[in-house]
Amino acid sequence: MTSKLFILNQVIGILMVEYGIYQCRPLRVTTKAHKERDEKYKEFVRNDLDYLFNPLSRIPMYAMVPFLVPKWIIAWSAWLYMGFVINFVRLYHTTGNPYDRFTYVWVRYSFMLVCRINLWTFGCWWLDY
Repeated sequence: MTSKLFILNQVIGILMVEYGIYQCRPLRVTTKAHKERDEKYKEFVRNDLDYLFNPLSRIPMYAMVPFLVPKWIIAWSAWLYMGFVINFVRLYHTTGNPYDRFTYVWVRYSFMLVCRINLWTFGCWWLDY
């Protein structure tokens, strides 16, 4: 028997994927003016939208669904942590004074960590500092 939380995770993930695809709908060529513009400026025609709206291309997107909600939560939690760090530093820092060494290193390391976590959630595991 499958866990109810797993099914809920799947449903929320599928809704997130479908909402993302739905929000890309205005990018499609819909009017005659759009078609004329695309024929005139062929260099600027978007070729990725046919793949995005193809029902067969949703199979890899649905394969990523079990990890979508946890990755989304991890990414936003990282930015929430960075917000706490910045607000904590802002409370104890006076304007016009330079940052001390500890605060500078803490903010710099926290920002690099948050950026690394966000890249990991997008699937970029191979990037170095």
